[in-house]
Amino acid sequence: MSEQTAPSLTRSTIGVSEEAKLGFAKVYEDPTFELAAIDAAGGRVLGPSSGGDTALSFLAAGASEVIAVDVNASQNHHVELLYAALRELPKADALELIGAKKSTSLRRRVRYGKIAPRLTLAAQTWWDAHTKLLDKGPLNAGSTEGGMALITAVMRLGMSSPKAMRRLLSATDAATQRRAFDDGVHTRRWRLGLRTALNPTTCRPLYRTFFDNIDASKFTESMREGINAAYRDVPIWDNWYLHALYEGEYRDGVMPPYLLSDPSAWGALTLYDGDLTAALNACEPGSLRGAWLSNVGEWLPAEAFGDLLRACARAVEPGGRVVWSNFVPREQPLPAELGTLLRIVDSPEVIDRSPIRYQRIVCEVL
Repeated sequence: MSEQTAPSLTRSTIGVSEEAKLGFAKVYEDPTFELAAIDAAGGRVLGPSSGGDTALSFLAAGASEVIAVDVNASQNHHVELLYAALRELPKADALELIGAKKSTSLRRRVRYGKIAPRLTLAAQTWWDAHTKLLDKGPLNAGSTEGGMALITAVMRLGMSSPKAMRRLLSATDAATQRRAFDDGVHTRRWRLGLRTALNPTTCRPLYRTFFDNIDASKFTESMREGINAAYRDVPIWDNWYLHALYEGEYRDGVMPPYLLSDPSAWGALTLYDGDLTAALNACEPGSLRGAWLSNVGEWLPAEAFGDLLRACARAVEPGGRVVWSNFVPREQPLPAELGTLLRIVDSPEVIDRSPIRYQRIVCEVL
């Protein structure tokens, strides 16, 4: 059964879903990469809902329809609210409500009241029962965001001096940024703190399924290298992730693509509570321009991930792109048995602001 709340948004269920805690209020892979890898303008694309950044950024890029799927219905409640806020409210009010800009709980609740009738009954019921998450600003409301806020506080106060971090965040050129990081932030305390705070023992309780499907021995090194690269090498004046973490909001004009676009020009958004593979199999063969998978492969057993890639190869048009990420790099990211369906192609050259480094894979459908 589907529910339609506006001409451009439809929501239904496919396969098995659950309503769990909101795990991700943001997507921590820079959607600029997916937008460059998949030519979505005028076409249909499909991928996981997660925190909504990538799905909504494809709408901003001109996709005629974005199909976003999540087994956790709470993630779609979140995406619905982002979508409704941006479509129904003046931009400044929407940015306050969702947590892209600082605000008060009272102002957020007033703005939520204006858009609540535009949500599906399931989403409105969920947000009505989670007003404390509204008070934080939905972009700050996931369990991952809670963990990252704690880690950021430790980084700011225990691993580097506040003065050194302010100097880094105020950099406006690459040389100044590297010097601020090397001389003031990348201290012995910083290196020891990363090893202590970010390892399988401390992180497994939050992400058990993830650790069941990766090489956990590589986790700490991947985290350390990725974080250091994000702070030292990625232009910090253009890194909305670090601005939000340390300054509590996005800077004007430095935000994920969907927040800089005109929502009135967006195409259709279809949300599914349920299974990503089932949603792909429900599509007509070759009916999608592309599919993005985030790092879903690291949350699935190898056989299930193979089935997911086969479903992508069926649903995406020949020559279309399938894009995914691995937090922990794999020597053979594309299973050999799928070589007749997909082939790895060059990745686009874009600035990747992701606060950690991912192995990015772009495949062409044969």
